[in-house]
Amino acid sequence: MPLLEIRDLKKAYRAPDGTVEPVLHVPHFALEAEEQVALIGQSGSGKTTLLHAIAGILRPDSGAVLVDGLDLVGLSEGRRDAFRARQIGYVFQTFNLLQGYTALENVVLGMVFGAGADRPYAAELLQRLGMGDRLDYRPSQLSVGQQQRVALARALANKPRLVLADEPTGNLDPQRASEAIALLTSLCKERGAALLVVTHERSVLDAFERVVDLKEINLAARGAATAQGVHP
Repeated sequence: MPLLEIRDLKKAYRAPDGTVEPVLHVPHFALEAEEQVALIGQSGSGKTTLLHAIAGILRPDSGAVLVDGLDLVGLSEGRRDAFRARQIGYVFQTFNLLQGYTALENVVLGMVFGAGADRPYAAELLQRLGMGDRLDYRPSQLSVGQQQRVALARALANKPRLVLADEPTGNLDPQRASEAIALLTSLCKERGAALLVVTHERSVLDAFERVVDLKEINLAARGAATAQGVHP
C-alpha cells in the first residue's frame, strides 16, 4: 500500500460572478513510503491547493486522500488537524513562523500538537541545520535562508512519515536554492520520511527520484487550458 494515495480528487471554487471554476481533478496519484517526488507546474495550476488537500488543511469536493491507509477526507476538521500534527510535516512557501517567538520556540510550539514539546530534540534539529547559534533569534532577526531552516526544523520536529514542501526555494537565489533542496532531501532520507515538493523551478529537479508534471495528472487544469485554446 502506498504511503499516500489520491483517488479521483476534485476541488472547485466559486468566482465573484458566480461561475464555478474547477481547480483540481486528479484521478490518481501515489507516493511510496520514503519516496521523494517533485511536482512541477506553472503558477495558478493548483499546486498549493493539492498540497492543502493532502495535508487536510482544506477538504476537497469529492474523492479520497489516503495517508497510511486513512482517508483524511472523511475525518472531522479536528481529527484532520490532529493527524497532520502527528504524521505530516509542512514547509509553507511563506514559512508561517510566529514573529513573537524565537527560532527554538517556533519549533517547540510545532511539537505541542504532536507527540509533545521536546526542547532538546528541537534544539538538536536546529543545530543539525546550522542554526545552533540562532536559537534565541526571532524571525525578523534572521535571513530568509535562516527562516527557511527554522521552518524545515518545525516540519520535521514531530518525526512525520510524510513531508510536504510548497515552493521551498521560491525566495532563494540559485545557490541557496540548491543548498536548501539538498538539505531537505537528505534530512527526509535520514529520518525515513517521504517527501513531496511542489515547484516551478526546473533547476532543482536533479535532486529527485521522480518528477511529475501537474498538468499530466490534473484534468481540471488541462480542461481549462483546452477551453482557452491552449493545449498542454
